[in-house]
Amino acid sequence: MSYQSDGVVRAEEDAQQATIRECPTTTSVYTGRHIPEQRAISCLTSDTRDRRIFVFHGLGGAGKTQLALRTVELTREHWSDVIYIDATSVETLTSTLSTFAIARGIGKTHQDTIRWLTGYSKRWLLVLDNADDPSIDLRSYLPAGVYCRIIITTRNRDLTFLKQGPSSKYNVSGMEPEEALDLLFTMTRSDFESLTNQERETATALTQDLGLLALAIVQAGAYICRTSCGFAQYREMYAMKPKEILEKYSGKPMELGSYEKTVYGTWVMSYSMLTKRAQRMLWLLAYLQRDRITEDIFRRAATSSKNFQASFPPRETDCEALVNLKEYLRNFLLDGKWNLDGFLTVMTEISSYSLVLYDRTNNAYTLHILVQDWIRSVIPHSVERALAESSYLLAMSITRDGNAQDYAYCLSLQLHVDRLLSHKHYPSPGTAITFGYIMHHSGQYEQAEALLSYALKSYSEDLGDDAEATLVLKSDLAETYARRGSFEHAETLETQVLEARTRLLGEKDPKTILAKVELAGTYSNKCLYGRAEELLVSALADCKQFLGFNHYHTLKAMRYLANTYSRRSLYTQAETIQVQVLEDTKRLFGEEHPRTLAAMDSLALTRSRLGLHERAETLLVQVLEARKRVLGNEHPDTFTAMNNLAITYVRQGLHKQAETLQVQALEASKRVLGDEHPDTLTATSNLACIHFHQGRYEQAEPLFKLAVQAMKRVLGLHHNSTIPSMKWLAETYLRLGAGRKQ
Repeated sequence: MSYQSDGVVRAEEDAQQATIRECPTTTSVYTGRHIPEQRAISCLTSDTRDRRIFVFHGLGGAGKTQLALRTVELTREHWSDVIYIDATSVETLTSTLSTFAIARGIGKTHQDTIRWLTGYSKRWLLVLDNADDPSIDLRSYLPAGVYCRIIITTRNRDLTFLKQGPSSKYNVSGMEPEEALDLLFTMTRSDFESLTNQERETATALTQDLGLLALAIVQAGAYICRTSCGFAQYREMYAMKPKEILEKYSGKPMELGSYEKTVYGTWVMSYSMLTKRAQRMLWLLAYLQRDRITEDIFRRAATSSKNFQASFPPRETDCEALVNLKEYLRNFLLDGKWNLDGFLTVMTEISSYSLVLYDRTNNAYTLHILVQDWIRSVIPHSVERALAESSYLLAMSITRDGNAQDYAYCLSLQLHVDRLLSHKHYPSPGTAITFGYIMHHSGQYEQAEALLSYALKSYSEDLGDDAEATLVLKSDLAETYARRGSFEHAETLETQVLEARTRLLGEKDPKTILAKVELAGTYSNKCLYGRAEELLVSALADCKQFLGFNHYHTLKAMRYLANTYSRRSLYTQAETIQVQVLEDTKRLFGEEHPRTLAAMDSLALTRSRLGLHERAETLLVQVLEARKRVLGNEHPDTFTAMNNLAITYVRQGLHKQAETLQVQALEASKRVLGDEHPDTLTATSNLACIHFHQGRYEQAEPLFKLAVQAMKRVLGLHHNSTIPSMKWLAETYLRLGAGRKQ
């Protein structure tokens, strides 16, 4: 029979110790966690003659104590003595060690126990539980000796440096999904076999909502068990008021042992020990995408904060948020330059309590989903101001029309913008423009349109239609309309911009010339090639005269003119211009800038039409690989590259390769852009062509019909995409027989 004296487990009975109590055991609802249990056992039970220290570290409420106690239970026969110590304070440490010394008759102080254990010739185990206080020098309480085995549980990540032995630390965070579900069913006394598939799926989703955190699942399960509400009901209530619902656990529907505490309560002490600067950092992270927090965001925002001005008169809350954010970011500047050490000091402080983790693979900090929820509840100012500060943080960090690195950074913010908008927060009109810019370049055109339209309404009403900021915004929105295939809306705005620019600045001003180029591009998209060419030839001459041959506006005019020539089947003229555009764009922006890739894509498509298929394929493979790398697999420009490469494969008779690629492009385009986006319709028609070329007319017919009907509705009967698809459909009917014609 084993005993504990104020935390001391004895392998032999000591009848003289009248106050001895039983050793803590795992809670009755403990659910096995195989991986961390086996790692600890493997480290601690090794026969090697050296000190072994295993550290369970991680977020409060993750189940570190339960894992330590379970490890004791599974290895009890290995130890002559097990000493369990509540390591929350110096007092509990010294008291328990002193009690052990008295019980064994080896002295009266904690130092006596440490000396005795160091020289003890039998295997023993010391458990230091909840060693969270960074002010305690835990090393002074660690015996040595070749038979020494120690388990430490802590939220303080710095204590992992005390580990000794192979694989001697484990970050306790979320449970494995199956283990989490088992724990929930145990807590709710649910019989797996008696549950419907819907109930099982809802229960699984609930454990994910709770971040697979053990204590949160225990609390949720206790509430469900006590109130007899269903998994779906609890999940609905939790979604509306997560903190209030999770904290409603009270009482003991069953014996919970050391689980008798609330999950948010486990983090209060850690938070209270943080400096004000660290707490304010958490406030900024509370509304961002929890697993995409990078140093780059803060570096870019801090270095631009001094010169950042709201482009639209801010609301009172926005003004307060902007002032406070700028003041806070100054903490990370030294002589006006980025102070990486200052930033790392704050993040290390937060990480030391396991409130954030660092993901080395992705070079990003991560917050547990429940920690992020909880942080929102402790922010001392309004939700509106907190959201505004996080929004301005992103807005400050953006450099428009920068290099390839700036562009890649812009794409990385999409999830942060999504997260902020998910809180029903519409930012200030100026910040909405920046968010629209991010969403546009991420290929999220519908969201970009909504943001830019919202901003334009405010700019037009408050600043006027002729204000410079309003005209720039109209151009941005027109570009988004064009990418959505809404060419009529794009033309309307671009016409307004050109008229205003001409009236206010004159015909030869660079801004007026750019407005001509952009309107001409829309004319070309609408198959109004004569009007497009006339404007572009005029604009290109002005660009060369007033801006020079290497200005981006000049290159843009050349690219649009070449595209117009290509659409008119003037492929030789188009190629000549496109070769020059590609060379100049590479020199100005680099090999993998999206503008360079766009120039390469256009040249490749023209060469394919010229019959230079191998040269076209080489370029298109480069474009596709680069876009996947730079933009990601789900970006519309990546789909365009897939479409164009598939077309080139078809022209080479490589139908299998073409079909595989085209199916991927079509599915992705439907998913991201929608069924009736012009790019989706083009991909549909292309796939039908591939079936046609392989003699699969039955499969080609419905795809051609679908594409033609939608193109007539979306693009018009005489559009350059509609007419070829109609011809292909007619040819398909001929192959199938006249009776199949609609």
